[in-house]
Amino acid sequence: MALRALQWGNVQHFWKQLAWTLGASVVLCALLMGLGVWMTPPWKVEPLDEHISLSSSNTAIEAKGIHTTTEGKYKVRETHRTLTVSGGRQVDAILRDPIGAPGKLPAVQFIHGAGTGDATTNSDIAHALASAGIVTLVQSKRLDDYSMLHRDYEASATDYLTGINTLRSLPNVDANKVGIYAESEGTWITTLITKRDPRSRSPCSSRRLCSPHASRWPSAPPNTCTSSARRKAWKALCRRCSA
Repeated sequence: MALRALQWGNVQHFWKQLAWTLGASVVLCALLMGLGVWMTPPWKVEPLDEHISLSSSNTAIEAKGIHTTTEGKYKVRETHRTLTVSGGRQVDAILRDPIGAPGKLPAVQFIHGAGTGDATTNSDIAHALASAGIVTLVQSKRLDDYSMLHRDYEASATDYLTGINTLRSLPNVDANKVGIYAESEGTWITTLITKRDPRSRSPCSSRRLCSPHASRWPSAPPNTCTSSARRKAWKALCRRCSA
């Protein structure tokens, strides 16, 4: 009997605790909902009647006084390569160059943003640049020295410099016109690259676009763009690199 009484007491205690917990939860939720209603800013949604006036409906990015090659003029040749980077590691890379483009050509090294990235990343932009007469190189990103807790940006800069020097060594590339297309976190690595190698001073990124000879074109488009305007970025890069 004593055991049954003890068990019954435990059951009653459990249900009392559950009832108190549910009651307290309901009261707390009601208080929070009331607080949310009380703190809601009073606003009234109305149609927008003020608009920006545009001087032109043309959205093309143009650098005045400079003739540039348009996208699609050249067929593109893709070459898969293996690069030996820091620590003796090897990474895959895809080289794209315009078939039949005359003379020494400008070139662009792509640098990945945060997360993973292989040689097939940014293939649309790299192909478009190559079809406009610019040699491009996209190499895979090393992940053995890259994690949520540790990221070796110095080693990454060394890795991408390998790609840049590979472009400079190509017979159809002008070694003084090798630029960088960096996205997001890749712009941090770009600062290390340009500090080590002053010739690599023409970064194009998802946030910033500039040129080593930007001062030659005071009428050039503003050197800012967003990640949603990547195609505008490569168009501007085409125009600046080919000058």
